[in-house]
Amino acid sequence: MSPYLSPANVMVLVQRDDGRVLAVRHNETSKTSPNQVTVVGGKLEQGEFVHEGALRELTEETGVHVAAEDLEFCQLVHYRSPDGVRVIGTVFTAQRWRGEPRNAEPHKPADPVDRSRKSASRLPPLHPAGPGQLHRRTAARPH
Repeated sequence: MSPYLSPANVMVLVQRDDGRVLAVRHNETSKTSPNQVTVVGGKLEQGEFVHEGALRELTEETGVHVAAEDLEFCQLVHYRSPDGVRVIGTVFTAQRWRGEPRNAEPHKPADPVDRSRKSASRLPPLHPAGPGQLHRRTAARPH
């Protein structure tokens, strides 16, 4: 039996003092998450370690910068993507950052949003890979 090579993703939960989490709202043209809110993250690039990919994705998507020492490992997740591929994701948290969240990738169909459980009814649904990470972090449950 040959080994299965699973794609690796990274996710970053940037949490504010008031409990809101920075997320990304995708529009209807998004290939992976049309009309959904997702946690910040994406695929690793060739030669990247997971913490490097997490920092890169956060800055690329939102313009927010987190120092490497402020990035904390949260959990490892294994999930099935919308296209059926099994993905291993490394989730990080950060509570300190620099910059104001903005759409740092205007050519992509997404905008940063603050997400809290209280505002869930006013925002599009979360991507299937995101609800567990968001709920555990905002509910202050152990990881």
